[in-house]
Amino acid sequence: MVVESVTALPTWVLLGVAAGIVASGVVALVFYLGDRLIAPGGTASDGRRHTGDERRRREIRDYLTATDVRFTEDHALGEVGVPFYLPERDVAITFDAHDYFRLEGEGVYTVLCEHEMPGRGLGRRLPFDVTEPDWGTRGGAATSAPDPVAAAFDELD
Repeated sequence: MVVESVTALPTWVLLGVAAGIVASGVVALVFYLGDRLIAPGGTASDGRRHTGDERRRREIRDYLTATDVRFTEDHALGEVGVPFYLPERDVAITFDAHDYFRLEGEGVYTVLCEHEMPGRGLGRRLPFDVTEPDWGTRGGAATSAPDPVAAAFDELD
């Protein structure tokens, strides 16, 4: 019965379905190879791939170090583990919304960092004033790694 239904279809429909299946397979293969061969976050000197969380942690670590704020990483607050904790200010920095809401009523000021937030944006969310580090000017030599967003705007004028 199925064979009779398939043979009743015009040839161009069968060729179109076959071409769609082949094209989907090619696209899936391209994505697979792209993920395996081209690491989205780059590759570290030791050969490990950078993930978004590693990049975020590095940016926040660099920011807190540059602003001379003392912090600990992977700190446990009760049953909740936070990526960064500022013990002198009793501030927890987390990437997980569930952890943020769990800590909300615990007497700890909690900062939720979204995936899109750059590490330099943390200062506006902290409950205390932070002296922003001198990251260098657009035209001058930067004291830290160059800002890719500023470089893109400079290129585009």
